[in-house]
Amino acid sequence: MTNSRQIMSVLLAPFLLAPLASSAAGTVCGRCGQNSRQSVVTETLHNARLRPYDEQLRSRRAELRGGLVAPAGLTYRRGVASDAALIARRVLRESMNPLFLEPSNFEVACRGDEVVAFGQLRPLPSAGDDDDAGAAAPAAAELASLVVEEKERGRGIGSEIVRRLLERHRAVSAEPVWLLTLASRRKFYAPLGFSEVGGFGVPTGLAAEAAVGSIVARLAAGQGLICMRLEDAAEVSS
Repeated sequence: MTNSRQIMSVLLAPFLLAPLASSAAGTVCGRCGQNSRQSVVTETLHNARLRPYDEQLRSRRAELRGGLVAPAGLTYRRGVASDAALIARRVLRESMNPLFLEPSNFEVACRGDEVVAFGQLRPLPSAGDDDDAGAAAPAAAELASLVVEEKERGRGIGSEIVRRLLERHRAVSAEPVWLLTLASRRKFYAPLGFSEVGGFGVPTGLAAEAAVGSIVARLAAGQGLICMRLEDAAEVSS
């Protein structure tokens, strides 16, 4: 009888001890590659340590979907005349086009009293524009002068400014929105709905700026300039 019990104990031992061994070994966390289930306490600490990284990942995913989640802690407003000097300084600092910087065309993001980002949407002149033509018809527009201070980048602020500018444009016009940017910035604007357009598709109002901008881009950044277009901003601005 004793021998039978000993034999049964030996045979059943692996099955009885396996769950305990599995619990002690834990599972490997897919986010950091470490054992995350050593105990209730260590698991709680583990998740708390990873929470900031998860929040950053969610924020970045929201930005890539079009920046539809507004970054917290900021206020947004239309540009005013007193913003002109600051806008001009930062645009020059970033080697952008220093012309056509009418403050009222800008959307400005502030953290407290500090301006941390801005961008503009300016109407593009058409081939038939005339000073004596009377009231101007709704026009296509150029998205331009998008600048986010370095310490504020990666938080979706630029995407939020674009969304707000497109809302403003769609309230008065159904015409497309264009932009000129460095080739390396294609990946920022593509998720916002912009598509690259070949050289022959550049509108008349952007042709001269594109020609000069291409030279400046090569000299200042060592890369080419591309033209992109957003045919319908309804989804992004909704």
